[in-house]
Amino acid sequence: MKTFTLFKRGNRFYAQHRVTGEQRSLKTSIRENAEELLFALNKSQESASQARDMAMVYFRRADPEGTTRTWEVLFEAYVQSRKQTCWERVRRAFKAAEICQVVKMKLVDTRTSDLVATLRQCKRSTQYHVRLAFNYGVKLNWVDKDLIPERLWPKVRWNHFRAITREEHEKICASTEDPERRSFYELCWHLGASQGDAANLDASNIDWTKRLLVYRRAKLDPDSPPANLRIGPELETLLRKLPAQGPLFPKIREEKPNRRSGDFWRRCKRLGFAPGCVIHSYRYAWIERAASAGMPERFAMAMMGHQSRIIHQQYAKKAVLECPSLEEFSDGQS
Repeated sequence: MKTFTLFKRGNRFYAQHRVTGEQRSLKTSIRENAEELLFALNKSQESASQARDMAMVYFRRADPEGTTRTWEVLFEAYVQSRKQTCWERVRRAFKAAEICQVVKMKLVDTRTSDLVATLRQCKRSTQYHVRLAFNYGVKLNWVDKDLIPERLWPKVRWNHFRAITREEHEKICASTEDPERRSFYELCWHLGASQGDAANLDASNIDWTKRLLVYRRAKLDPDSPPANLRIGPELETLLRKLPAQGPLFPKIREEKPNRRSGDFWRRCKRLGFAPGCVIHSYRYAWIERAASAGMPERFAMAMMGHQSRIIHQQYAKKAVLECPSLEEFSDGQS
């Protein structure tokens, strides 16, 4: 059955799609030329359809589930490839209303224009994780890497986060009536740990004999070396106030991460802080203070659990470094 039919409007001939009704000009007023163009147009459509049918036959033999696999299956496979602590957060990105229209769509039936149009309506977090899931599907040979060219992916621009200042930290603590939550913020200031690692600290993480606070970052592999922080006078005063047995923050440990971060963000907003201050800002602050104090980078990286110097330097790029005078180096060397 022919896909396009011929009709004439005025002095020009046009082709019309039988199903969609799409019309396109053949740009000629001569019937013989128009019929030749129509024949070529129908032939190209038949060839494309035949080629796709043949490709699907080979594809089924290579991957029996490939013709029925949906984006929902790919998204869940990507979630399972992440650390379990991230599952809830990543699944939440794929439950956005904007992406629901492609979740049930088959991978082999997805058109570039439809997926790109959908992504442009999504939030940044959804765009980010869809791209990671897409790359994961390419590695599994579930998705054609040319489905979305590099230039068509939406540019994900994240909000600017910054370090919390000492003055802001003191205002946060002064405005917090709950002693446990206030101690939690104070520990984040001294430790620079992520909110999850700080909330899950236990009294057993404190080695008073060696005066060390030892813990493993949940983000890293179980066999990765733990963070070992020597306990200074201010940190000791704080730790002595916390429970000597069991969780250091029993109530905060039971809260969900978004509950802790949301509470901190609302406090910052009430106090009128400049934009970019979130609970993760304590990590930026600790790294910037370490860089300003001249702590060797390898120590700061080990404490933060950073395995990449580039990532660590991004955190510390706003640190203010004060260079000692030349006299301090030259004294005693002549």
